Amino acid sequence: MNNFYEKEYEIAYWNTNSRLESNITSILHFFSDIAIKQEESLGFSMGDMLESREAWVLFDYDINIIRYPKYRDKIRVRTFVETIRRFYGLRGFEIYSEDGELLVKCDSIWFLIDLEKRRLKSADDKYYIAHKLDKGNLKNLRSKLHIDELDKIDINKIYNIEHTHIDSNKHVNNVKYMEWVIDSMPLEIIENYKINKLKVKFEKEVQYGHNVLVQGELKKIDDNTVKSIHIIKSDSGEKLTSVESFWFKIN
Repeated sequence: MNNFYEKEYEIAYWNTNSRLESNITSILHFFSDIAIKQEESLGFSMGDMLESREAWVLFDYDINIIRYPKYRDKIRVRTFVETIRRFYGLRGFEIYSEDGELLVKCDSIWFLIDLEKRRLKSADDKYYIAHKLDKGNLKNLRSKLHIDELDKIDINKIYNIEHTHIDSNKHVNNVKYMEWVIDSMPLEIIENYKINKLKVKFEKEVQYGHNVLVQGELKKIDDNTVKSIHIIKSDSGEKLTSVESFWFKIN
């Protein structure tokens, strides 16, 4: 494996849902935190990145959850950059139990942007060197995720963007989109199902002072599985984010 970074976390009460299992948004926060910690360990602090007016921004992620960690469980979260292609980077995440059992696996694509010009920026050699990547022998990026359009609308909710939703890049933090998706789901699904597979594709950013429209479709795959597709739009009708999730019935 490439140069990886690993950190231990404990599942606190505020990380859990009504079943005292880690909620999906906490898992996403662990991923964000450890990605930042790895970059800081390599000399790319948040302050330095902001000063140089550049940032790595999440484009998509594909998550498979084998088993949710529970309240007070100690977990090991690992991240590594598999490849960088110009302004794109492929980053992996894994979560392990204290005994070494793989609980969650994720791969994600990020892109480097110029914060002033708000456009893509090619990665300097410093990133390849820090992550021990050979520019002449790099793995290709995986294909971009495909998420279906809505055939019908079962969910239709409007959310206001608050000050607390904005991150250091001056746009809505990526975890907030998943909070909107979860909040929009019917209670019967929330109480009796849990997500095992999740795909999210971020297409445009949105900032403070706007509203978002969350529209969703629910499809029953079989007696134990519900597939949800969510499209999040700006108040001007632009598609911001697409989400596909599979919810498996709790036995």
